[in-house]
Amino acid sequence: MNPNITVFYAEHLIRHRFDDAVIQSDMKHWPFTVMNDAGRPKVQVKCKGETKSLYSEEESSVVLTKMKEIAETYLGKTVAKAVVTVPVYFNNPQGQATKDAGTIAGLHVLRIINEPTAAAITYGLDKKVGAERNTLIFDLGGGTFDVSVSLEVKSTAGGTHLGGEDLDNRMVNHFISEFKHKNKKDIRIDFYTSITHAQFEEWNIDLFGGTLKPVHKVLQNAKRHQSMTLSCTETAGGVMTVFIKCIITIPNKQTQTFITYSDNQPGVLLQVCEGGSAMTKDNNLHGKFELTGIDPASHGVPQIQVTFDIDANGILNVSAVDKSTGKENKMTITSDKGHLSKRTWSIWSRKQGSTKLKMRSRGMRCPPRFHWSPMLSV
Repeated sequence: MNPNITVFYAEHLIRHRFDDAVIQSDMKHWPFTVMNDAGRPKVQVKCKGETKSLYSEEESSVVLTKMKEIAETYLGKTVAKAVVTVPVYFNNPQGQATKDAGTIAGLHVLRIINEPTAAAITYGLDKKVGAERNTLIFDLGGGTFDVSVSLEVKSTAGGTHLGGEDLDNRMVNHFISEFKHKNKKDIRIDFYTSITHAQFEEWNIDLFGGTLKPVHKVLQNAKRHQSMTLSCTETAGGVMTVFIKCIITIPNKQTQTFITYSDNQPGVLLQVCEGGSAMTKDNNLHGKFELTGIDPASHGVPQIQVTFDIDANGILNVSAVDKSTGKENKMTITSDKGHLSKRTWSIWSRKQGSTKLKMRSRGMRCPPRFHWSPMLSV
C-alpha cells in the first residue's frame, strides 16, 4: 500500500474551508496531499505518472461506486437506489454534498439517515418483539463517534472527530517518540514494535473518557425529550433566536409567538440561518422573506406566530402569521444551497469513471440548527 495515494476520511473534508482549524489539524496526520483550491480543500494524488485532484464529493463518490459494485455482485442485479448514512453532526450542506456524491456515483439517494439508526436496523433491533424498550447505540467509528437512544430516536450526541483514527494517532505519536529515543533520529525506515493492552488503555484513557460525555448527554436529553424547551429571546442587532436545535429528533415542528418592537411597525423580515453561532453574520443564510401589512399599533401589540416545520428528509417549511389579521407568508428550504448543477454532476461522473483510488470510508445526520432573525422591514 502506498500511503501517499491512499485517501481516507473524505467526510472530514466535506463542506469545510481549507483554512478551517479542524482541516489544518487533520492534515498533520494525513499522508496524502490536500491543496487549497480557492478556499476549498482538494486532495491531490499522483498515480502511474498522472496527477489527479479531487474534491471531497468526488472522493466519496469513488467509495459509493465501489459499494454499488459490491452490492450488484452480491445481488446479481443492477442497484440504482440507495439510502446513505452520514455522521451525527453533519449539517444540511454536508448532507447535500453526500447526496451529490451519490449522484456522481450513479445512484438515486432516497434518504440520508444517521449511522446509529442504520446500525440499529442492521442488528435487527427494529424486528425484536416483546416489551417496549429503549436501546442505546454506541457507535465508535474510525473517524467519528455517535450515540443515540433508538429506535425511535429520542436523542443524539457525539463528535465528528472522536473515533478509531484518534486512537491510531496516539499510538503513532508514541511510536515516533520511542523511535527517536532509541535511534536518535526521526523515522525514515519501517518500524516495528509491540504494545500491551494496559499501555493502549493508558495512552487513550482521556479519549475513552470522552466517549462517556455524549452518553450522559444523550441519556439526559432522552429523559426530557417530551418536554423539550427552546431558547427564545427576541433581540435585534444581529442576534438570532434558536428555533430548531441540533440535538432533536426529526420530523419536528416548533411554533413561537413574537411581538413587534417599534410603534406602527409595518412588517417583519425573517431570515432563516443555520449554524452554531448566536450572531447572524457567523451562520449560513438559507433564505428570507417578509410579512407585510401589519396594522398600525403600538410596539408589542401585534403578535406574529412563526412556525418551523422540518420533515424526515430535512426539508424545512417556515411560516409567519399575523394573529390579528390572519395574513401569512411562508417559504420552503430544500437544502439546495450548494447543490451541484447537472453539468457539474456530468463532468464529475465522467472523471470518476476514469479515477480509481484506493480509499477507505466511514460514513447521523443531525437536523441543522435553524435560527431566525427578526428585522424591521423597509
